[in-house]
Amino acid sequence: MSASQRPARHMKELEAKFLISAGKRPTRVLRRVLQELSWAGYLTHPRGTREIADVYSDSADWHLHKAGWTYRVRHSKGRQTVTLKQLSHQRSNIFERRELEQLLPPGEDDHALPPGEVAELLASTLPKGTPLCVLFEQRTARRRYNLSHPNHPHALIELSLDQVLVQSSPPTNYAEIEFELRDGPPEALKDLAGVMEQQPDLVPARVGKYQRGLLAAGLSVPESGVWQAAPKDVYAKWVEVAISHLSLQRARLKQHEPSAWEAVHPEGVHQMRVTTRRIRAGLAAFANVLPQKSAARLKDDVRWLTSALGPVRDLDVQLENLHNYRHLLTTAQGPALNRYQRHLEQRHRKAHRALVCELASDRIATLDAHFERVLEKASRRASQQRGISIQQAASDQVLPLLESVLKRGRAIKKSSPAEKLHKLRIELKRLRYQLEYLIDSCGKPARRSHKELSRLQNVLGSYQDAMVAMEQLEHYCHHTNLDRVERRTFNELMAWERERGERYRRKFPKRWARFENVAGSLLQVL
Repeated sequence: MSASQRPARHMKELEAKFLISAGKRPTRVLRRVLQELSWAGYLTHPRGTREIADVYSDSADWHLHKAGWTYRVRHSKGRQTVTLKQLSHQRSNIFERRELEQLLPPGEDDHALPPGEVAELLASTLPKGTPLCVLFEQRTARRRYNLSHPNHPHALIELSLDQVLVQSSPPTNYAEIEFELRDGPPEALKDLAGVMEQQPDLVPARVGKYQRGLLAAGLSVPESGVWQAAPKDVYAKWVEVAISHLSLQRARLKQHEPSAWEAVHPEGVHQMRVTTRRIRAGLAAFANVLPQKSAARLKDDVRWLTSALGPVRDLDVQLENLHNYRHLLTTAQGPALNRYQRHLEQRHRKAHRALVCELASDRIATLDAHFERVLEKASRRASQQRGISIQQAASDQVLPLLESVLKRGRAIKKSSPAEKLHKLRIELKRLRYQLEYLIDSCGKPARRSHKELSRLQNVLGSYQDAMVAMEQLEHYCHHTNLDRVERRTFNELMAWERERGERYRRKFPKRWARFENVAGSLLQVL
C-alpha cells in the first residue's frame, strides 16, 4: 500500500517526560537511569538511534493553536510524517494526548496531504485557503530502548533520550527523557515515573517540545483565559479596571508557570517574574477598591513567589552576559571564562532545584485561591451603585506619582550617583504600570507618555544592568583565586561593562527631555 493510500494513524499517546538538568551530560544521565531501572527489575532492549528534523506550523492567526492542536511535519529516515497533536495543560509530567498521524507521499510536501483524518481536521479548523506559516524548526538526536517489567508482563514502554536543538537565535539546546506506553495498563507507566522522580538529575517536565520551541523562537501566542475587558469611559468604576487587569495577570501567571518550572529558556522565569511584579503593582494601585485583608494575603503570596524566582532570573542574566563576553574576547582568552561558566551553571542548578521545590509546594494553590477570593469580593463591590471613578483615581493616584517622577528626574545631574538613577527607574516602573491602567480610558496622552516612559526606562534599565554586571564580575574576582590570564580577562570585561553603562547614561538627558515633553499633555488631562 502506498503512502497516499494509508489511512491516518489515530491514537491516544500516554507519556511520562523528564528534563535533564542543564549542565549535566545526557549520556551519563542515561547510563544512571538505565542502571536505576535495572535495579528496579526492568529489562531493557536497545532499539538504536534516529536523527529527526521537525517543522512546526500554524496559520498567521493561530487557528490550530486556538483550537488546541499543534501541527508538525517530521523528516526521519527518508520518510515525511504529518502529525496533529493535542495541546496539553497540566501540573503533572504524565501527558495524555490525542494524536493524528499520516505519511506524506514521497517527494511531496504537506500541501499535497492525501485524504484522511488529518486533512479533515485541518479543513474543519482552518478557513478555506488559509496558508500555514512556519513557526520554528528543530532537530533531535533520539536514542531508544524498550522496557518491560515482571509486575506488568503485558506492558511495553519505550524509553527515548532526546537531545534537542531548536533553531532559534541564539539556538536553544535541551535534553529530555521520555517514557511512552506502547502497550499495557497506565499503571505500568505511573509506576515507572515514580521510580524516575527520585533521580536527582531529572526534572519532571510540564510542557511539550512545541511550547518550548515557541518560547525559544520568541513567539507570542494568543493569551488563554477569560477576563473582563477594561472600561474605556473615564467615569467608569476604578474597581472595574482592577478586576480586568488583575484577572489578566492571573491568567498570565498560570500561562508562564510551567515554563518557569522547567527553566529550559530564560524567558519562562523572566515572564513569570514580570507578571508577579505587575500583580504587586496592581494590588498597590487598586488598594482603595480591593478587600483589604484578602489583598494583603495575596500580596504576601506574590512577594514570596517573586523572591523564589529571583535567584534563577539573576543567574539567567549572568549566563546571558557570559555568552556575550565570549564574542568580545580573542580565541586565546576564551578558556579563561570556562571556570566562571561552571561556577554559574552550578549555582543555576541549585537555584532551579530550589525554585522547583517552591513551585511544587501547596503555596501555589493557596496563592491562586487568595487571588480568586480577591476577584470575587472586588466583583461584588463593582455591582454596587457607588464607587471611585477612573477619573478620580487618576487624579488622586497617578497625578502625584507623575509629579514625583518629574521632580526626581529633573534633579538628576551628570554627577548624580548610580543609586539616584536606580531610584528613578523604580519610580518610573510604578508610573508605567499605573499608566497602563489608564490607556484605554485616557487615550492619546496616556499612550504617548507610556511609550516614551518605556523607552526612558529601557535606557535606565540597561545602565543598571551594566552596573550590576560589573559588580558581579568584581565580586567573583575578589573571592576566587584567579591566574594571570583570568585576571587580565576579567579586568577587560569590567572595563567593558563600565563603558557600556556610561554609554547608556549619556543617552539619559535626551530620553528624559522627550518624556518630559509628552508628560506635560498628560498633566493637563489628569
